Parts: sequence; C-alpha cells; structure tokens
Amino acid sequence: MRWTLLAVCLCLVLAGCSGGSPATQTTSTTEAPTQTPTATPTPTPTPTPTPTATTTAAPTTDAPTQTPTATTTQPTPTSTTAAPTTTAAPEDVYVGLEEYGEVTVDGTDLRVRVDAYQLRDEIPTEDGSLAAPEGEQWVVVEFTAVSNPGDSIRLGYSQWQMHALGSQSPRPDDEAMRNAAWSDILGEDEVLPPNTQESYRIVFAAEYTADMEFVMESYGTQEHATIHFETE
Repeated sequence: MRWTLLAVCLCLVLAGCSGGSPATQTTSTTEAPTQTPTATPTPTPTPTPTPTATTTAAPTTDAPTQTPTATTTQPTPTSTTAAPTTTAAPEDVYVGLEEYGEVTVDGTDLRVRVDAYQLRDEIPTEDGSLAAPEGEQWVVVEFTAVSNPGDSIRLGYSQWQMHALGSQSPRPDDEAMRNAAWSDILGEDEVLPPNTQESYRIVFAAEYTADMEFVMESYGTQEHATIHFETE
C-alpha cells in the first residue's frame, strides 16, 4: 500500500512540471512488486515446566520382627540322690555284775564291767561329807573300762543312767560328782587312750533301789550299743 501511494504522488508531480505540453507523455511506470511484509513471528513462549512434585516416600518402618519365645519344657528332674541307707542300730547288750559288756566305739573295741555298787547316806568330800537328798540314798557304782588297740575313746558321767522300780531314771548327781573326794570319780569329759584299763566311780541319788539296773549309753557323737548291767 505504501508503494502504491508513492507512485501516485510521483505521477502528480510529473504532470505539474510539464504544464500545457501538447502531448502528454505517458511514462511507463513499472510498479515494483508489492512485497508482502513478512510477519515477524511471535516467539512462542517456552512453557515454564511445571515442577514435578517429588514425592519423598516416607521411610517404611518395618515392624520389629518378634522373636518367638521358645517355650522350654523343663524336664522333671529325676532324683539321682540315693536314698540314705538306714543303718540298723546295734542291739543292746545285757550283762550282770562283774561281767564285761563288749561294744565297738567307732571301730575300737571297748569292754566295760560294773564291779560293785554301794548304798550310802553320805559320801566323803574335801570339806567333810555330803548327805543324800531327803528321802533318797547315794548309789555309788564302781566300774572298769578297757580299750583295745585303736582310737581313743571319750567317756563322761552323763552317758550313764540308772533304772529302778518306779518311773525314776536318774542320771549321776552333778553335786555329788563335783564334790566327791574320790580320785577315780568319772569326770564330765575324759579320754580313755587305746589299749588302756581304767577304774571309775559314779554316784546316783535314788529314792528306790530295788531291782536296779545301770545303763551305759553312747557318749557325745560316738556311737555304740547300749550296755545294761543288771543287779539281779
């Protein structure tokens, strides 16, 4: 369009300059080809990429694996302890006066004999004499103990007992045993060496003296058969 307007204006100018010329020259005007304006391409906007949301997977926490609890069946314990063997107590030994009763004391043989006994109202002491308790008498027993070769044997007056009519079974009287003036009185704890013979005395206080029996039991932790010395 611009080029067309320029061409018309040019023709008008040229016609005025020739004013009254008899012959009108026709000027051949070669029109320049109309250039079709090239449209400036509108830049296509580059699409802004939409950020892709990155989904961070939450860490999966594995449930703890439960370790199965082993159920242990406890075996019923079988008792391997042998039942204690019950050793039968040795049978009692019965002898008369002036007879030996023989027993074994922890492997060592022991012989005991009641030689005699006396009934007394008083016994001698260092300060004079000791009277028997009212209604009772002193029973003084003399005995002999003989040990064979082996181990020493312990003796004490508490291992002796007296049986008589009635319910009484007295032990040697403590006061009499401590105060009697006899040198061969049996003490509370004495040792009889092996292969030895000794004579002793013990003193009972008794109300009844008929059908008496003197009994020698085990002493302390030693074990042996009980010896019964019968007077009838």
